[in-house]
Amino acid sequence: MNDDAARGEPVGDEPIDEDAPATASEPALYWTACFLVSLCFGDQAEGGWWFNQGELATTPDIYRSLGGTPRSFLAEDDACAYAAKLRPKLAALNEGRLPKHSAASQGVYEIHVLQAASLPLGFPEIRPHYE
Repeated sequence: MNDDAARGEPVGDEPIDEDAPATASEPALYWTACFLVSLCFGDQAEGGWWFNQGELATTPDIYRSLGGTPRSFLAEDDACAYAAKLRPKLAALNEGRLPKHSAASQGVYEIHVLQAASLPLGFPEIRPHYE
């Protein structure tokens, strides 16, 4: 399992080895859901750095607009296919919202696939730190 998935962060392009034996501490499901994502200031080290922080969207109207609700999947490919189905409708949800990098932004809606034992309420699970 990659470190991002272990922290409940969005799964990237790196495939997860599904043939590896699961342990009791490993998450077993892939979740596809809509998150309100903002850039958060991490630290002043090296001139300052930022990270994405997402909060699970829970308003029913958001999911009505997307045409789907948060779902769990056993396979990453299925979760990503469902995410691809929902993403085209994000433009309407984000209409009038400032981009994440704007100082006045209140976040933008994004569809993410996360690996976790239960539906994550947000990400990252653990605030990142500079090394």
